[in-house]
Amino acid sequence: MSVLSRFQTLPEFMVKRILDYLLNDPKVNKQIGLSLLHSCSLWRSLFIREAFSDMEIILSKKQEIVFNYTRWPKDAIVPEFAKNHLVKSIDFAYDGWIDYDKKCDFELFTSYLPCDSNFESAHHLNINIILNDYMDDTNTLEQLCHILEYFRDLVPNIK
Repeated sequence: MSVLSRFQTLPEFMVKRILDYLLNDPKVNKQIGLSLLHSCSLWRSLFIREAFSDMEIILSKKQEIVFNYTRWPKDAIVPEFAKNHLVKSIDFAYDGWIDYDKKCDFELFTSYLPCDSNFESAHHLNINIILNDYMDDTNTLEQLCHILEYFRDLVPNIK
């Protein structure tokens, strides 16, 4: 007789469907998903794999870089372990990182990134650039090109 509960013996495809619902439906409290981390290894590994699959990187006008795992519960602390290999999709938004008065150099930009390796499992890179008045400045465009090349290199499996 097995000591496992019924939910621990569900097939992987069913667990993935349940997690998809929990992580994607905006009406569902994602904190419920966190409780599944403590259920069994299958649920835990699938939850972590799914929750870290989508990443959002925003370069804001305040010269801040915001990193979000869009499927990870907003109020939960993001664990401190390597997650690059879990990311499948990256949305990159540029909203005026390079200030006209104090131009940021490329080395400063890359020093803010917590990425110490490529996102080798990622198969999607979406880049959104919000154009500003000063985008006609040659130095600004050059810096932006370096940043875009850097992000392109972070996702080597994109054709």
